[in-house]
Amino acid sequence: EAFGYESILAQSLIVGAESQSVSVDMKQLASHTVRFKVLPDTAAYTISLSHPLGGNLEDLKQSDGSYLLPAGETYSYTVTAPNYESETGSFLLSQETEIQVDLKYAGEQWDGSTKTEPQQNAGIYQITNGAELAWFAAQVNDGNTEIQGVLTENINLANHTWTAIGTSTEKFSGTLDGNQHSVNGLKGKQGLFDYVAKEGVIRNVICQVEITGTGNVGGIAGTLEGTVENCLVKGSISGAPDYGSQAVGGIAGRMQGADSQVLHCVNQATVQN
Repeated sequence: EAFGYESILAQSLIVGAESQSVSVDMKQLASHTVRFKVLPDTAAYTISLSHPLGGNLEDLKQSDGSYLLPAGETYSYTVTAPNYESETGSFLLSQETEIQVDLKYAGEQWDGSTKTEPQQNAGIYQITNGAELAWFAAQVNDGNTEIQGVLTENINLANHTWTAIGTSTEKFSGTLDGNQHSVNGLKGKQGLFDYVAKEGVIRNVICQVEITGTGNVGGIAGTLEGTVENCLVKGSISGAPDYGSQAVGGIAGRMQGADSQVLHCVNQATVQN
């Protein structure tokens, strides 16, 4: 098989004592035009289009931004833009096609250092940005482990190094409800949380991560003794191959104890130990 050509499934060969040259005639596939409509149209977006055999298909991009692609093939794409969540998808090309991609605002960019106390509602911290999430993390790591929080906006950590919530001595035992909001640009040695105690609950959070760590490493929690439910992780997670004992996972690195549970979660991140 070859990209852009019909596959030849079987061809009989008679093998003799001497080597032979065999001619194979492959038929080129018809081509169709693919256009992307990315919204909002003010976003300065980049499209990466690929095929398992053809690799990156930037060379097939036309002057008007469309792509002229062989029909009958399945393609994958990723659309990225500053301050927006990346979107991925795939399609089987059978005719001229327009693909609409709706980008979601990733949230106000965090500067990597500011920590701001969020407002409270009924004793629950209402977290609106990265500075407020960083404050929440610092409170837990300083010993206020039982605090409650809810995300009221998408959070953009802007790829600054993230210090995970909870430590081996100050395990998170409160509740964080993502309220279906996302934490974007989470980059560091751990995921959103490091240690979660058996009383701890994390729910309804979408995390876009880039993690390279040691020990127990997970997109939501490194070491989980409590509950993670209705969460989604995207991006990449990897451990250090030369680092002794460790566990690496999309949602949780290590589930520990009888109360540890992961419910109704999806991992779309690549995971490498």
